[in-house]
Amino acid sequence: MNRLIEKFGYADEELPTSEIIRVKLNDLGYRLKRVAKIQPQKKFLKWQTSCC
Repeated sequence: MNRLIEKFGYADEELPTSEIIRVKLNDLGYRLKRVAKIQPQKKFLKWQTSCC
């Protein structure tokens, strides 16, 4: 929102509140959904070849 105020000169009263934006997005069908947490990958040791 600060970008709109700085770049285009909108007044703070002209911009919609976060609640209005949230309600509009819900009306349009956008929903938050849970995502699975990923497990950190194991660190594998690199094989070293012996030169002798």
